[in-house]
Amino acid sequence: MLASNFNKLKDIENSLKRQIQEPKNNFDYTFSPTDDKNCINNFLDLLKMRGFFRTLNRVPTANRIFATLNHGDPNFSVISDFLKGGWLESYVHIKVIDFYHQMNIQAICLKNLGFATVKNAGEFDVIASVNNELIVFECKTGDYQSFQAKMPKYVDCCQKLELPPKRFVLVAPKLGQQQRQELSQRHEITFAGLDDLDQALRLAISA
Repeated sequence: MLASNFNKLKDIENSLKRQIQEPKNNFDYTFSPTDDKNCINNFLDLLKMRGFFRTLNRVPTANRIFATLNHGDPNFSVISDFLKGGWLESYVHIKVIDFYHQMNIQAICLKNLGFATVKNAGEFDVIASVNNELIVFECKTGDYQSFQAKMPKYVDCCQKLELPPKRFVLVAPKLGQQQRQELSQRHEITFAGLDDLDQALRLAISA
């Protein structure tokens, strides 16, 4: 469901980020009658549960929602980070655990684990140990230009960890399938979307 609705959720994310930057307390959003209301409402409910919204009201007849942002919450910066891409990291984290669990394979999966090499330092969005094999996941909600400058760091980390391309997975749903394939060949890591993430997870543990 998330795969087919990613662009709409990304649109909501961008709208909310503009509200944070201005900043405004009120959020007013109208979506199309053809949009998947259940998926959108689940996403908004998740943000409400996380404390991003103080109030959340829906006008079903107008396909419209009104909300007030919870700027007064001392954890608002953490909540904002969740909005700026953390929600995709959470999705991938849960997806990895569930996928391998369904295959009766135990996976140890962690989020936001720090790392350091001679050239680079930072954190991996999601990292998993499956069958004693390390798999690294980076999650990007933007287009390629938004994270292109970070590619040398990812390639360096992949080489330092001696990971084959199939076990360094960059999840970038906004990229088209052809672009992901071309970038996978160019950088020798695996680019995946939400529509082919299962395939990437299966490939990561293949012999």
